[in-house]
Amino acid sequence: MNTLMYRAYTVLGGGVFLSCFPPFFLYTQLSGRYGNHLQERLGYVPRKVIRKLEGAPRIWLHAVSLGEVRVAVSIVKALYELMPECSILVSTTTEHGRELAGEVFSGSKTPVIYGPVDFVGSVRMAMARVRPDVVAFLETEI
Repeated sequence: MNTLMYRAYTVLGGGVFLSCFPPFFLYTQLSGRYGNHLQERLGYVPRKVIRKLEGAPRIWLHAVSLGEVRVAVSIVKALYELMPECSILVSTTTEHGRELAGEVFSGSKTPVIYGPVDFVGSVRMAMARVRPDVVAFLETEI
């Protein structure tokens, strides 16, 4: 039953994404909104980010917005104290969350990206590029 539900979710979600993406892309091109870091949202994690992830284990913390980014700061600090050799990547969903994460983690060894959209192709690509040992979601958006 779980496999059937997952497949249904993947097919329906993929169909919705593929039907909504062309108008959304046109909107971003015409309005200039939401186009920043669109490639990251589609799963293309920049190579410069991947190069910063040198240690092990590789931990990916997903913080949706401002509140979760504030929580992530404490978690990242604690993880580096416990495992100084680890690599940590922080992703966000919102622009404000990304701005705050960029500020609080600037100059550190913790890169910040936008999390991929909930489309199987985007998520698989991001996971394949980052290759995390652990993924922790501080909050989910459904």
